[in-house]
Amino acid sequence: MIHYTYIETVVFDNFVITFILLLLSFHIVKMSYSKWKIILASIFACTISVFYPFLQLVSIYTFIYKISLGFIICFIASFNKSIREIFKIYFAFILLTCLFGGVYYALYYSFLVYVGLDTIPLGFFGIFIFIIARLIVKLFKKYLQPITSDFSYNCELTINNKKIPLRAFLDTGNMLVDKVLSKPVVVVQLSSIKEAFSKSDYINILKKDIEKTNLSHVHYLEYCTIEGKNKSLLSFKPDQFVIYEKGKKKEVDCVIGISTSALFSKQNYQALLGLNMLGGKTCNV
Repeated sequence: MIHYTYIETVVFDNFVITFILLLLSFHIVKMSYSKWKIILASIFACTISVFYPFLQLVSIYTFIYKISLGFIICFIASFNKSIREIFKIYFAFILLTCLFGGVYYALYYSFLVYVGLDTIPLGFFGIFIFIIARLIVKLFKKYLQPITSDFSYNCELTINNKKIPLRAFLDTGNMLVDKVLSKPVVVVQLSSIKEAFSKSDYINILKKDIEKTNLSHVHYLEYCTIEGKNKSLLSFKPDQFVIYEKGKKKEVDCVIGISTSALFSKQNYQALLGLNMLGGKTCNV
């Protein structure tokens, strides 16, 4: 049986799929992008696709051709960016291309052929999936994401008479209590409070040479992770720690535990609160 493919279908499919995959690639690597550059790269891809059937390349050359073409497409879409950024886009693009191709062909042979939808251009399925994904993201942001706001608090940490605003997340699993001072522990990201320390104190904290710091009641807090691993957290007594909640502030008598790594990869939080901290002394703001 002979199958005919119209040029306009090839152009449409390649433009739509390339545009969507490039857009998703930029979102995956969290990089800014220009829609016009993505459109230009998509136009280049669909133009080349028209001439591809006439090349009649053997398997190994087809592979090299497609890999090289993918890099050129990503180069156009991320023009004026660094080589490292271009390669990040490129690898994300290749990964998504393989993933999309595998999903489509699995869907094609297991469903579309049997229901008579195998003649519909691939681009339409790409648009359909893209719209559904966007709707899911919007629904998540509108209905599910606000739930997390009930667990976020604006706080203020005072160290060496320097006040530092922090955005904290209420971690219901954080029940840390400092055994030395018998006080609840607020885990704070070191990079967010760096400015409160003197240069020598900051260097000594990084070196874990805490005896040379000027921090109050500085010591190491031993704790056990969910995986059962024993770890230690550099802890000290701050000048003051305040949690703002519903127009009021609660001054909490606590210990600060310093985390040298990021607490969250996506959300903009610099501290973790525990349930045992919300019963602090309350006063009007």
